[in-house]
Amino acid sequence: MTLSKSVLYWANEYYSGFDNIGHNSTRDLITLWVMPNVPWIILSAYMTYVMGSDIVDGLAGTAEHDKDE
Repeated sequence: MTLSKSVLYWANEYYSGFDNIGHNSTRDLITLWVMPNVPWIILSAYMTYVMGSDIVDGLAGTAEHDKDE
């Protein structure tokens, strides 16, 4: 959920012509908007991938266990 909300927020800014953040200077934009959001998106994507992989591995193990019986 965190990843999707962050990506949607970035997309909203892009498609609205940066109406909400366009008034900031480049320095302020980078330090106050880009720098906090990039790690947030990267870490959220990483956690989604890792936890999703764990779920798939768990389900695959259960499916193999059912085939053996």
